[in-house]
Amino acid sequence: DVDGKKGDLDTKMKVYHCNGMNDEFAKQKLRIQLLRNERDRLQAINQKTNNNLKKDSKRIQILHEYNEIKDIAQELMGTLTEMRACRVSELYPEFGLLLTD
Repeated sequence: DVDGKKGDLDTKMKVYHCNGMNDEFAKQKLRIQLLRNERDRLQAINQKTNNNLKKDSKRIQILHEYNEIKDIAQELMGTLTEMRACRVSELYPEFGLLLTD
């Protein structure tokens, strides 16, 4: 029962039955069409979900790359502070960085 749509099929089948639609072939044709409609709706939802997952995966990949670059930069800053015998905060202005970076 996705988005409450399964009930629609049952309801429509009951309505057609009450209206005298007793022909089994006609009922099966209606059921097939309703099931196709439901399949199409679920495929659209699935496609949208897959697109969102791909976007999220790309964002995560970019964040990992950013973090790796930032880690390397921090290591280099640490090495430079040892070589110069100074504090990291003293190097920030030299590289155009703010203390909040």
